[in-house]
Amino acid sequence: MDQERYQDLGPLGRGGMAEVRRVRDRRMGRTVAMKRMLGTLLGDPGARQRFLHEARITASLQHPGIPAVHDVGDPADGLPWFTMKQVHGRTFGAIIAELHRPTSPVEELTLGRVIDALLKACDAVAYAHSRGVIHRDIKPANLMAGRFGEVYVMDWGLAIQRDEVAAMPNSWREDAILAGPPALDARHVESLPTRIDEDEAGLVGTLAYMSPEQALGDGGAITERSDVYALGAVLYELMAGRPAFAGTPGEVWTAIVTTGPRPLGGLGPSPHRPDELCAICQRAMQLDPGDRFEDAGALATALRAWLDGTRRRDKATGLVGDADRMWLEIEESRQRAASLAREAERLLEGIEPHHDVERKAPVWELQDEAAQIERKAAVLEVTWQQTLRSALNEVPDFEPAHERLADYYRSRHEALERARDHEGASGVEVLLRAHDRGLHATYLQGEVSLDLVTSPPGAEIALSRFEPWRRRLVAQPTGLVLTSPARDVRLPVGSYLAVITKPGFETVRYPILLRRGERWTGVRPGATEPLAIELPPMGSLDADDVYVPAGPFQCGGDPSAIDGLPAGTCWIDAFVTRRFPVTNREYGEFLTDLARTGGLDAALRHAPKPPKGREQGEVGLWCRDSDGRFIIGATVEDGERLARRPINLVDWHDARAYAAWLAARDGLPWRLPSELEWEKAARGVDGRFLPWGDVFDHAHACVVHSQVGRPDAVDVEAFDLDESPYGVRGLAGNVRDWCLDRWDRSGPAIVDGILTIAEAPDSDDGFRAVRGGAWTAVAEHVRMASRFGALPRDRFRGQGFRLARG
Repeated sequence: MDQERYQDLGPLGRGGMAEVRRVRDRRMGRTVAMKRMLGTLLGDPGARQRFLHEARITASLQHPGIPAVHDVGDPADGLPWFTMKQVHGRTFGAIIAELHRPTSPVEELTLGRVIDALLKACDAVAYAHSRGVIHRDIKPANLMAGRFGEVYVMDWGLAIQRDEVAAMPNSWREDAILAGPPALDARHVESLPTRIDEDEAGLVGTLAYMSPEQALGDGGAITERSDVYALGAVLYELMAGRPAFAGTPGEVWTAIVTTGPRPLGGLGPSPHRPDELCAICQRAMQLDPGDRFEDAGALATALRAWLDGTRRRDKATGLVGDADRMWLEIEESRQRAASLAREAERLLEGIEPHHDVERKAPVWELQDEAAQIERKAAVLEVTWQQTLRSALNEVPDFEPAHERLADYYRSRHEALERARDHEGASGVEVLLRAHDRGLHATYLQGEVSLDLVTSPPGAEIALSRFEPWRRRLVAQPTGLVLTSPARDVRLPVGSYLAVITKPGFETVRYPILLRRGERWTGVRPGATEPLAIELPPMGSLDADDVYVPAGPFQCGGDPSAIDGLPAGTCWIDAFVTRRFPVTNREYGEFLTDLARTGGLDAALRHAPKPPKGREQGEVGLWCRDSDGRFIIGATVEDGERLARRPINLVDWHDARAYAAWLAARDGLPWRLPSELEWEKAARGVDGRFLPWGDVFDHAHACVVHSQVGRPDAVDVEAFDLDESPYGVRGLAGNVRDWCLDRWDRSGPAIVDGILTIAEAPDSDDGFRAVRGGAWTAVAEHVRMASRFGALPRDRFRGQGFRLARG
């Protein structure tokens, strides 16, 4: 060492061939590391030659990841030396130990950061390979990470030029394996700066990181792929937390040349052992060099691709986290908006239409605030979707993003199907299928289980499916005929009609809606077993009686309905309704009987009358024939012509009086229908907007523009397409129907999912519920979920009534 130029500052390390000391270069004014051959090797020409060979090779490698050689000395009578950059940092051995420590004090020490450091080491070795240099002693102790992210490949003492390999002996692999391990001891296994040199066991390197060809002493087979194996062994230790091989030196040697390391997948689950990285490691450590990466550059490319994917995955994870926070905000906003809307509804209960602006302003303010919050939530929902799509732009197969979008689109799909927006649902289904990774497979398969139980059992059940045809939903036979009880019948989703027959009993029409992800059981809310469909005994129903079996139906939910209720499911117990509204002839019989039994004044009190302020002649006349019967029109001929038209110009009290009279006459509990009974009888159970389906046409019902010339009410049996799934007629046209209930903004009382029948008292002068279409209605007002109201003493030409009973 040049004493004048270099000031010795103490030892840094010592190996089997040299020692490294920290020195100050007085000439350059910097501290460097000096590597000097051990004095014990002073008389060994071969050692001197290998030392200077290392200096020359290291000096030839000009790469940021290889410590640069600054100076070299070869005194004839002294120890050769060379100086190089002093590296400050930690070995990979220390970093690996830290990574696998349960509580790491090193901030943000992650698998990705350590792999990034190994990638830099691979880049340095790849550079050496491009210069024809093979390291031959890569191990964690020879890889160092600096303070500022720099990584160095150290100790090139066993490095060799590619053209030197050709002069080395080439062993026959099988013979070497049969010969067994050479003379080895424990020091040969440890990852220390100790090396096995050619003059000892005939091997070069550190055993635990040697490639099989190195372990076999096959010098002529050494290539860049040998370094790839050693880098793979470092990667293995990085992921496993321990070297790839353990045991006695002989056991380690045998495993290296015969079986290879234990697969990483067999070490158990760990966040430090992702499958893709395990596959890279497995390829790098193949027994056959030809099966490995061709050089360190190819290995670096694989690691870089994984690391880029990891970084993208980390970014995608962050984006999904952002989306989750957005969704929480969306839900909180919508809960707030719903709370404001409920408060507005509460305030509306005490406000009448005629109240002034000052009285209504607080309600408007609440509604406006709720609407504003909803708008912001809708905008944030779009941002939420875009954020998840951004995550998928980073990692196309990122399951958390797909999972959230699939759940979202399923919810949207369910809502659109309930709203009978089939076109919108079809588009959303495409998106659901694109993002589903199997969680919604059963839902998308669209098959539902059905249970049907009848009382008595043994009934025949013929199933038809409602299919669109000529703007209507028509029940098309499926060919499937069941016998009750029928359990766990698998059917595609859709709307069905079960026609149930049994000798001695009336035929029952039982609509069924099979929705995705649900099972139709007919279990009444609060019960555990299906409620059997009661079959009425033969003769218990008149020809114009329509039996509506107990069960759930989809009520409300029509965005185009007037004052419609929100979408929901309501159970309604079995009831009977009349197929047609009460006709003029039937009402005339009531008036006639009333005049005979209660006097003419009683009959006249309930006789149809014109609306207030209109002359009798404008609306037609009721008169009595020679037998004292009430007929409509000025003559008997008029009465016959108008007899089958629906009664109109009667108020709610008149309708109730007729129901009471008929109940007394027939001994049956006739009454007006509750408005939700009416809606179920009109729509069936599938939430259709009209009795016949979802599409309106003037040919289907008696409404404005359905007739040539001046519109008017018609015979109740006209317009036979205006028919519900149960067979009830005249619901969308002809006349609207008075209902039993007091009109309430929130609809009839539904307790625990079951409709409560509540008749408005006579003393209540509030509005009554009115349902249905009329010959006076335009197309936009013909929706079965629309809710109208009228005062109990109101009379209209387009309003009559029909009856129901339990």
